[in-house]
Amino acid sequence: MVPSHQAQLASVAAVKEELARTILLDICTQDTISLTRAYEALILRESQGIKPETPMEWKVCTNCSKIFHDDYNTDTACHYHMGEMEPDDDFDVWADTDERIHGPIASEENKEEFPEGFIWDCCDKLGTDPGCQTSRHESPEETLAKEAEESRPTSASRTGTGAAEVASLEVGSDAQPVKRQRTE
Repeated sequence: MVPSHQAQLASVAAVKEELARTILLDICTQDTISLTRAYEALILRESQGIKPETPMEWKVCTNCSKIFHDDYNTDTACHYHMGEMEPDDDFDVWADTDERIHGPIASEENKEEFPEGFIWDCCDKLGTDPGCQTSRHESPEETLAKEAEESRPTSASRTGTGAAEVASLEVGSDAQPVKRQRTE
């Protein structure tokens, strides 16, 4: 089974610099789109006055799972779906699928392998369609902070709430952000 998108990103982030350079050069020699993207990223850094050896703090968006940098994050940078993918009964491949033999149609593996065979329940668009929600990219830290703020009682509901009870509403260090569905 292929590791999750987040696990793959974590592995790439942990690669030593020399190996990363070797892998990047190999990818760029095999794929002109990757070469163009790498070149444009270097040009962008230079145009912003960022020295090549200066590390940039890249983050992974909790909404769409794409890598972003705060300096280049805009109000329309992130596209994602808030719903779940449900099997599209009209998709031809499912006609020959017996769940007793092949397993559940709505498996994560099928969603990744056959996104065109699913429909988003938030907007009734195909699983391959871009996200129906648009926003800024959001880091896991920002997601946790937002959820903590949303879970805090309003001033009206705080009446009679002791400081210890309010403090217990803070998000602990083991809390995880809500995973929203990503789109490719």
